[in-house]
Amino acid sequence: MTIGTYGEITTRRRPSGLVEARTRYRDWDGVARLVQASAASAAAATRALKAKCAERNLLAPKTGTLGPDSPFDYGSLIQDRSDGLIQDHLPPDRRVVTV
Repeated sequence: MTIGTYGEITTRRRPSGLVEARTRYRDWDGVARLVQASAASAAAATRALKAKCAERNLLAPKTGTLGPDSPFDYGSLIQDRSDGLIQDHLPPDRRVVTV
């Protein structure tokens, strides 16, 4: 499941007489969480659940987080990591100091 999507929706009748619809929704942080909604019929509960999932998508942070459409510069990541590793293993008199 990708971020911002939900899985299979299941419904069941509760002892109260209401129908509960449930699914797992992958939140913006990558964690799949249980989301549920109740209504008088299975169709109404499913619609309410889909509305809740759409609402959760609106709550996702818009900046500063990693999402399914986030660009990723693997080359820069490798360069940054390798520079740090090289600096960590150089003798103190050979390290580059930036001010």
